[in-house]
Amino acid sequence: MTIDGLEDEMSAGFKVLNDEWDSANKQLLSDNPNHKAYNKKIGQIRPDLERHFDLAVAKNGIAIPSQVIASYRTPINGHRQRSNEKENIASVWLWMH
Repeated sequence: MTIDGLEDEMSAGFKVLNDEWDSANKQLLSDNPNHKAYNKKIGQIRPDLERHFDLAVAKNGIAIPSQVIASYRTPINGHRQRSNEKENIASVWLWMH
């Protein structure tokens, strides 16, 4: 992912050879036997990343690749879930002691 010259990488969950990748169109060539499924997955990731780009801009005023990727990987209520888990663990520990 590149934003204003800043780059960061993320995995889509599959590996391909360089000669099977179309850099200009950001998709797999038909030489790869899984090209349809992988290109579909890439097509699904792209709008999600665009949405997370918009979220990062709304939250921070700007977006950098690492923020967008972190947002993409974190569920919308992920911070709340982690906070609730910590509270629950603390409550159980206090109850047991």
